[in-house]
Amino acid sequence: NSDTLVHPGCLRHCISVMDDQPRIGAMSCKLLNRDGTVQKGAWRFPTPLRVMICTTGLPWRCRALFGWASTEYHGWDRDREDRDVDWVGGAFLLIREEALDKVGGLDERFFFYGEDVEFCHRVWRAGYRCHYDPAASITHLGGASSDPTRMVSRVREAHFLQGQYLIQRRCYGAAAASLVRFCQV
Repeated sequence: NSDTLVHPGCLRHCISVMDDQPRIGAMSCKLLNRDGTVQKGAWRFPTPLRVMICTTGLPWRCRALFGWASTEYHGWDRDREDRDVDWVGGAFLLIREEALDKVGGLDERFFFYGEDVEFCHRVWRAGYRCHYDPAASITHLGGASSDPTRMVSRVREAHFLQGQYLIQRRCYGAAAASLVRFCQV
């Protein structure tokens, strides 16, 4: 993203990890806020079932029974533990050239929010992995493109919802997109 500060050695480390692990198709590093706290830069895919259950609030109200439906990786220390993840955010998304040639670039139908999810879904379908490694880091200032002084909140929300429907349509089909649209109305 344009609102990031890449820390020294970040790219070198990430390229080294990808060189050592050729099945990693895309990866990210630790994303820090301005104050040094760790951002959530990786999640589980928002499958239709997860989205429907999350709209009820059950994963947070009754975590013991429905925590599995959250897109969060509960109990994972993003500050210290590297791991494969379903998808990494676009604030820092390093892509293997071979994987990019195989799956294509980011889908331009997404204006905002969701192109990274859909891209990582294609990466996994093509037999590659998405990986997060906190040994390298950037500072992600966050929200520069969707700053309230530049974009009205209802417009930002509309782009977000459009992205959610596109994720469902592109990753899980038209029926999933319709079902999720119905649940979020």
